Amino acid sequence: MLDYSNLNVTIQDLEELNIAALEYVGEYEGNDNIVDKMLYEILKWAVPAKIFNFPKKTKLISIYPQRQEEKRLIFGITIEKTVTPPEHIKKVRIDSGKYAVARFEVESHEFQQAWKLLYRWISENGYTPQQKPPYEIQHNDSCKHPEKKHIVDICVPITKVKK
Repeated sequence: MLDYSNLNVTIQDLEELNIAALEYVGEYEGNDNIVDKMLYEILKWAVPAKIFNFPKKTKLISIYPQRQEEKRLIFGITIEKTVTPPEHIKKVRIDSGKYAVARFEVESHEFQQAWKLLYRWISENGYTPQQKPPYEIQHNDSCKHPEKKHIVDICVPITKVKK
């Protein structure tokens, strides 16, 4: 179980990221197969193209651009700005900016709780989320973790609340 008292959040100026990604519209929470299928599809291109070096250089990114009427997930891998993915894979840019960043070591069912803890911290520490989408950076292969946990940074774009 995640604990708010142990939460370590830093405010960071993050650089722009470019990712090669696929998009999913619909319910994705609790369905790890969706991300696995998306990753497999991206790797069919990225591995032969020799641009996949996870976790040393390449990071796995999940973006959550929520709209009122639908749940969306954009999942991809970091790429150099000059790389052009094939037509069926989108090139997505994540803007640079000020982010609240928290590292979590979580089981698959704990992601939602981790997000809630970070948003609570943001609210209680004088910040407000920006309208840009938040994202996760996956740092490990959870299948190789002794407890099958995911090591992720959750990154939420923020602004300081003016008093």
